[in-house]
Amino acid sequence: MDMYVTWLEKGDKYLASVKDTGKSEKFSPVIQYNLIAMAFESYAMAILDYHKQLPDNHTITDLLDALDKVIHIDTSLRNAIIRHENTQMLCPVFEYSRSEPTIEEIMDFRGKIVTIAAIAKKIISQEFVDT
Repeated sequence: MDMYVTWLEKGDKYLASVKDTGKSEKFSPVIQYNLIAMAFESYAMAILDYHKQLPDNHTITDLLDALDKVIHIDTSLRNAIIRHENTQMLCPVFEYSRSEPTIEEIMDFRGKIVTIAAIAKKIISQEFVDT
């Protein structure tokens, strides 16, 4: 199995862990945010691996910058995803910060990543159509 398929499956599992209501008996808002961020990373890596590319690092901005080299991401979607990076600076080179996301922020972030998931699935499903 190609690694990009594995990345896609991981993204689906992470995203499925966060209900579309943002209310969870299992996970705090911080954990839900992190699961969504891991889903984003997985979907981004699926797209990048499919195109045989790697990001410079794994911050949200780094992943989006790498994606910009292989696909077009709508500017409003990109900016909306980057806004969520301010909630928790994950994988930064120099500084780490985090704050507790609200349910509304979690749901907004999840919605944006559902869009990225659809893009990843469309790209990868094309591979199976072309073969």
